Amino acid sequence: MIIFNPAAGQLDARRDLERAVALLASRGWRIALAETTLADSATENGSCRGRLWPGGGAGRGRGWHLNEVVNGLVGSEVALGVLPVGTANVWAREIGMPTAAPLVTDLLPAARALAEGRIYRIDVGRAGGRHFLLWAGVGFDAWVTREVRPEIKRRLGPLAFVPAALGTAARFAGSRVMLSIDGRRLARRALLVEVANAQLYAAIARLSPEACLDDGRLDISIFVGQGVFYLARHIFRVLTHRHLRDPHIERYLAQQVTIRSRMPLPVQVDGEPSGTTPIAIQVVPRALRVIVPRRVRPGLLRGRPEVDLAMQASSVAEERLWAKTQGVCWAHPGRV
Repeated sequence: MIIFNPAAGQLDARRDLERAVALLASRGWRIALAETTLADSATENGSCRGRLWPGGGAGRGRGWHLNEVVNGLVGSEVALGVLPVGTANVWAREIGMPTAAPLVTDLLPAARALAEGRIYRIDVGRAGGRHFLLWAGVGFDAWVTREVRPEIKRRLGPLAFVPAALGTAARFAGSRVMLSIDGRRLARRALLVEVANAQLYAAIARLSPEACLDDGRLDISIFVGQGVFYLARHIFRVLTHRHLRDPHIERYLAQQVTIRSRMPLPVQVDGEPSGTTPIAIQVVPRALRVIVPRRVRPGLLRGRPEVDLAMQASSVAEERLWAKTQGVCWAHPGRV
């Protein structure tokens, strides 16, 4: 099933989506399209236990939409694949999925990458009752996501976060937080606590360059300090890749972390608001099947792929050819 949100993003990619569907169908995929503009329906569609042949589900869109699909697929045997529009899809960039240039909606390169990709089983995080694919944050970035209105984000894309970030920087000076990281207790004055499952952060920085999607652990970064000076310093250090040795940016690997604060702080999950502190965050090992291109960044995945879709598609093509030469009607017995 391909779930797409016509209201997501700044471009209408229906025609390009149809071309991508045709390409996947030519590789043996059986596809159903589900159009949705509501978060709950995206989760409901994502949780269906049907499957595509050769073996994946796909989402087209960005922002909350992908997270909703992820929450529907966690624990199922349906694999997640993405057909990204534009350059803002962080997950697509993380796994090296081809993305079109700005204001371009060509989905064919991504469709080819899906058809020739591999299926891996990866970890997800869980913050409260919500799963996340990329990261969960407490503090500064969560305040920013609260400030951005959905209609502005659809119209401006990533630029919508700039005025929200500037306004938040002027108001938020940091907060006292208490953390329990795999049982180890810490208290810090922090601007941001980021709990990452992936390496990339917001498509602009490799915040956790050693993060692995299937190692059973989360990468925690605590940005210590208060005020605009420390905030600007942290941003500069991250953008220039100098944050890994910064004593004011503490980093931990853990299976779970609990974050408390004297006053409730906002929480964001995969870039969308998701409640307030206190919050318990833990890793859910190997809970999601995903389709990734044949080549990914070294260290991003350690396990072996469960399925090689290119080889499977080749097998399907051979069966069809055999059936044609024998003069019989061919139909794959896979479930739909």
